[in-house]
Amino acid sequence: MSFPATRRALLEAAAVGIAYYASARLALLLQLPGTNASAIWPSSGIGLAALLLLGKHVWPGIAVAAFFANILTLPMASPVVEATMIAIGNTLEQLMALALIRRVSGTANPFDRARHALGYVGATVLAGLFAATVGVTTLHLTGVIDAATYRAAWMTWLIGDIAGMVVLAPAIYAWGRQPRIALPSSRRWELAALMVLAVITGEMIFGNLGTVQVALARPYQPLLLWAAFRFGQRETSTLAVIATAQAVAHVWLAITSSATAVGPVTALSVLFVGSAAGPQEWLQALQFFLCSTVVVGLVVAAAVAERDRSQRLLAVSEQRYRTINQTLEQRVRERTALIDRTNRQLESQIHDRLRAELQLRASLEEKETLLREVHHRVKNNLSVVSSLLYFEERASRDPRTSEFLAEAQHRVRSMALVHEELYRSGNLADIDLRQYFERLSAYLSQSYPIASRRVVIDVGNIAAVSLDADTAIPCGLIFTELVTNAFKHGYPTERSGIISVSVRLKDGRCTLTVADTSSTLGLRLVHILARQLGGVFAFAPTEVGTEAVLDFPLPALVNT
Repeated sequence: MSFPATRRALLEAAAVGIAYYASARLALLLQLPGTNASAIWPSSGIGLAALLLLGKHVWPGIAVAAFFANILTLPMASPVVEATMIAIGNTLEQLMALALIRRVSGTANPFDRARHALGYVGATVLAGLFAATVGVTTLHLTGVIDAATYRAAWMTWLIGDIAGMVVLAPAIYAWGRQPRIALPSSRRWELAALMVLAVITGEMIFGNLGTVQVALARPYQPLLLWAAFRFGQRETSTLAVIATAQAVAHVWLAITSSATAVGPVTALSVLFVGSAAGPQEWLQALQFFLCSTVVVGLVVAAAVAERDRSQRLLAVSEQRYRTINQTLEQRVRERTALIDRTNRQLESQIHDRLRAELQLRASLEEKETLLREVHHRVKNNLSVVSSLLYFEERASRDPRTSEFLAEAQHRVRSMALVHEELYRSGNLADIDLRQYFERLSAYLSQSYPIASRRVVIDVGNIAAVSLDADTAIPCGLIFTELVTNAFKHGYPTERSGIISVSVRLKDGRCTLTVADTSSTLGLRLVHILARQLGGVFAFAPTEVGTEAVLDFPLPALVNT
């Protein structure tokens, strides 16, 4: 601990000790004669409030003050031991009460909940029992009081200590925590009226100490409940202090008045309150009933404070949830608006895409029509060329020239069939190879009617494959060249046979095989066309005739 902190702790302990000593000396003026036991002991309330507000470091001030307050008032020559034991009991009483209160309420305000307020009262009762037992037993063992006075002194000590901690400590603690009166003007007038009414009620109750009955103290209960419900713990405990001060003042007047001088003390009991009772008995009875009333006020004020706090927390929670709800609603509205905007944008994009798709579809249909027209015109032009070659062949008198013209006609016709297939098919990009070879075989058979009666073209082993025009035209020319040469050179006489055509697909490559049962197949342009396709052409005899094999890659090959 730093020096400024240590100095402050010492000053606080000294200030508490001074207040404790001054209040003790005043209270001992009303002690039970010769016992140092007083039914009025505000020092216990001052000490406990100081421990609650400042901390445990002020206990040395309490111990020193209790020692000097008792050593100067005990009826003996040198009461050091007695004063020391009483000071130890009083100090431990405060520390015990603090420990029990902290155990119940922790470091929080011990008056903020009804359960904590009841725990506070229970702690003061236990601590008061300890201090009264230690103090009175010490006086009895040292011969200050006898056995006959023990019970009265113990009861007086107990009631005084409990009253100080129950009545005075809550008020000091409340004002220490909240010294300012933060009330609106109307509430301040109401508080002033309540205080005036409390003073008037106190005078009515305690003004005639000799004839007043304890039942008359009951009008104070509504005032405490009024303060508890309308104001709080601070005002409720303040009313209790005012009532106690009035009662003490009238008892003091009764003791100092010659008309009501205190006679011999009889058995003290709060039940003995009648016309024969003296000021000490009255004081004990009034303290007892005031403590009972104050306990009710403390508990009710704590319950009201707890209710108000719960209502505030509920209001805060409601406001927070209302804010959260409003925030969520705002977010929902924002997200909904965002979704609406996004939907409108999507609808606009979809509309634009549909329009673009329609335009593209119209363009494709237009281009498809144009392509069909192109294929149709190319086919027609090739047909015209084929017809011209046919007429030239018929008109030629030279057999070799006629043969050349016929071969050219067949080649043109094979190309024309490609464009015809593209024109007729639903797909302008690909040609069904099997259908194309079937039509081309039929055309070649019609072109060689004599040979076709003896030779059969078998195209049943062609795999289902589609080719583009760039690949189909060379394949058609190769097919035409091989079949035409087979007709002319493989079967020149009356010999019959079979020309087998097959197409196989494997690992992205196409293998075209043309085989016959003769001994030869004409080649002519086959090698040139094979190189155009990027393929390999092989020619070899077989057991039954001759076989020509063309193997070429087809990157655009499509199986159907």
